[in-house]
Amino acid sequence: MDDDRSVLDLLVVVLRDAGFSVDSVDNGKDGLRAIEARRPDLLLLDVIMPGMNAWSFLRSLQAHPPVPPVIVISGEHASPRALGPLASAVCAYIPKPFAIRQLVSTCHQVIAANAKASPPAHERRSEPRRLLVVGVTLMTARGQPVAAGYSRNLSRNGAQIDVGASLEPGLDIRVALHLPDYWEPLTLSARVMWRESTILGVRFFDPTPEDRRRLRTLLGFV
Repeated sequence: MDDDRSVLDLLVVVLRDAGFSVDSVDNGKDGLRAIEARRPDLLLLDVIMPGMNAWSFLRSLQAHPPVPPVIVISGEHASPRALGPLASAVCAYIPKPFAIRQLVSTCHQVIAANAKASPPAHERRSEPRRLLVVGVTLMTARGQPVAAGYSRNLSRNGAQIDVGASLEPGLDIRVALHLPDYWEPLTLSARVMWRESTILGVRFFDPTPEDRRRLRTLLGFV
């Protein structure tokens, strides 16, 4: 759903060309009726919609479970704090303007995540991660930017990140998560634990109490 009909029509064409079956509406009320009639595998939401915003829409949808996986698209501030526990339904935050390839890739990633693939054998997770796509900047331990990309999944202890850089395991870095709200990026100290092609597994260390709170909010653990 998008409040701009021309953008909505373009997204429908692009996603259908990419092989998806797509239904579209341009307001929240019609969206709720459409979902009751046909439960989708994935829901794309613009934060600003006629009649209700994305957060009001999701709270209304909670009365008709299950809530499908959600990708939020917005040029406005899109704070997950407005959602509380419903933040866990949101799998990706994509700001406008966005690259079509990024959107299509994220849609495929969210749908494929239903397969519940096991983590790499060399990764030992103390806490389950969930699919969450946000923009990421990687920096040296001293704060010099070295690469940019997107998270693939995230927990309070670490993340998988897809970046166009080859960083060796054992390297201490800083990870800036570009959150969908008016906060400054959430920047965490981390260590590269493993690397497979362009995918890095990182573990956070020494987060402040405020960092932990912001991670909990983003993940839906409030």
